Amino acid sequence: MDKVNIRYQTFDELLSLFECETEDDEFYEHIAFNLVRKNRDSLDALIPTFSNKKLCAVLDAMKAAIDIDIDIMQGCLEHSDPNVVATAVDNLRRLGAGRWLIIGPLIKHPKARVRRAVIRFAYARLGAASKPLLLDCLKDSNASVRAEIFEQLIHIAAAITEQDLEIIKPHLKDKNGSVKVTIDILMKNIKLLS
Repeated sequence: MDKVNIRYQTFDELLSLFECETEDDEFYEHIAFNLVRKNRDSLDALIPTFSNKKLCAVLDAMKAAIDIDIDIMQGCLEHSDPNVVATAVDNLRRLGAGRWLIIGPLIKHPKARVRRAVIRFAYARLGAASKPLLLDCLKDSNASVRAEIFEQLIHIAAAITEQDLEIIKPHLKDKNGSVKVTIDILMKNIKLLS
């Protein structure tokens, strides 16, 4: 269906389109955005019925809405699908919402995508005060999580001490390309600031 015509559909017509199964995430995102615009209250009541992929699209659409229901986003933090949880964490971060006491424990989530979202949230919420947590999380066995940590440490390179470097230096030998790139940038920034 032509995206231009979608915005002129009624809520029920959009909902019927949303019920179609497709691999096109963009389709779901576009429909969800229009559903949120048309009738937010009716959509909120339907959230428990959506598949995980559709729920992620609705959460993303909700962050663009003016009257965001933070409780719905926070409710998704306990969802069984890690993609839904990570989407909720990232959206709460972008909105400047969510409490660290609720989101922080997700750093131990079994899925790396969720842990990466929590790392981004920690830096966004705590700033340089997130450094001890970020350094402690360098023990994570997943390379994408370690790369995300170094990405966030780049933002607070001025706060890195000699003691912190002792924790960071062993990772200079990391074989993962993403980790290598981000740690190299971090080390260059630290040298520039010294």
